[in-house]
Amino acid sequence: MSVGQGDPMIVAIGSQNTFLHVYKDEHELLQDDDIGAGAGESRFPLEFFDSDGHRLAGVYDGRWHMLRLMRTADPHRPEVLQRRVQQVVEHLRTSIKAHPEDVKLFGMTVQEVLDFFPLPDESQDLRTSLLAFSSDEPHHSRSALHGFVENDSGSMRHIATHIFG
Repeated sequence: MSVGQGDPMIVAIGSQNTFLHVYKDEHELLQDDDIGAGAGESRFPLEFFDSDGHRLAGVYDGRWHMLRLMRTADPHRPEVLQRRVQQVVEHLRTSIKAHPEDVKLFGMTVQEVLDFFPLPDESQDLRTSLLAFSSDEPHHSRSALHGFVENDSGSMRHIATHIFG
C-alpha cells in the first residue's frame, strides 16, 4: 500500500516545531532507531499524531523503548497539526537561509534547497502537506544530499529535513 492511500500515516514532530518525520505506519516508526523507538533514541522531545490529526501517545517497556502508539482522548484537531507543519517549514527555511555555507557543502544553492520547502498552501489538506515529508514522495533529481543520511532513500525534502532541521 502506498502512503498516499488507506490508513493514516504516523507523524513525529518536535515539540518546538523544528523537526518533522512522517512514517507510512506504526511498524515503520518502530523500526527507526533514530527517532525514539530504539537504541539510538532521539535527543529532543517528540510528539506523535496520525495524519488525520489525532494525538498519539507512546506505550513503552521498562527500559523506555517504544512498543506501540495509541490514540489519546484529546480532541481530533487536524488544523492544529497543519499549523505545526507550516511552522516546521518556516523553521527549516529560516535555518537554510541562516547557513548558506552548509548548503554549499552539498553543491547546491540556497534557492535550490528552499525549493524543497515551499510554504504550505492554505488550501492544501493535511494529508497532502504530510505526504511531501514522507519517504514515499516521488524522488526528484538526485544531488549530493542523497547519501548524506545513511541508508535513507527518501525524497529530497525528507533528506533535507534531516540535514537542515
